[in-house]
Amino acid sequence: MQIIDYLCQYEWASTANIAFHTLYHTGMRRSSLYSLDVDDWYTDEQYLAVRHRPEQGTALKLKSEGDRNVSVTDSRLVEAFNEWVNRQRPDVTDDNEREPLLASKQGRFHYKTTSEICYKVTRPCYFAKSCPHDRDIEKCEGTSYRGYSKYPDSVSSHPIRRSAITHHLYSDVPKAIVSERMNVSEKVLDHHYDARDKEQKRQNRTKYLNGL
Repeated sequence: MQIIDYLCQYEWASTANIAFHTLYHTGMRRSSLYSLDVDDWYTDEQYLAVRHRPEQGTALKLKSEGDRNVSVTDSRLVEAFNEWVNRQRPDVTDDNEREPLLASKQGRFHYKTTSEICYKVTRPCYFAKSCPHDRDIEKCEGTSYRGYSKYPDSVSSHPIRRSAITHHLYSDVPKAIVSERMNVSEKVLDHHYDARDKEQKRQNRTKYLNGL
C-alpha cells in the first residue's frame, strides 16, 4: 500500500506510522488500538493482546468478546513497534498508571487523534505529492490540521478497517480467520464488508478445489 510505503520511508516508527500501519494490517477497531498498552506488544511472539478493561478506561465495542491475540506478520510493522517502544515512545502513563502503547507526552492517544492521523495520511497530496482535484496545494484548506477531514479523498479509521477486511478476503484468507482476527461475525462480513463479486469469489474457491 502506497501510504504505508511512504510512512515507512519518511516517518519511520512515528505515531502516524504505527497507528495507520496497525489499523490496516490488523483491521482492528479504533477502540482496540486505543486500548493497547506497552505490555500488550509481545515482541518475541509478534502479536498484540487486545483486552477489554472498562474499569481502567479502555472498553472494547464487543466487551470481553473482543479479547483476542492479533498476530503481526508484517516485518516492517514488527520492526517499527520495537523501534517505537525502545526508542521513540514518550515515557508516560495514563490516569490509571498504565503505559499506553500509543502515546504522546500528554498520555494515551485519544480516539480523535487516531482519526486525525487517518484523515491526514490518506490525502493524495500527503503521500503522492499531487492533487487529483487540481487544487493548489499551497492554498488548499485540506492541508491544514483543521482541514484534513474536509479533503474529498481523506477517510477516517473505519474505512481503513473496511479496506483491511476486504484486502484479507481478496487475498483468500478464510472467512473464519478474518472473523476472529477482525472481531466481526461471518454474517456481518457477508453483509457489510465482503466487496468481492461472484467471479472473484469463484476464483478464490477454485484455489481450494484443484486436484479434486
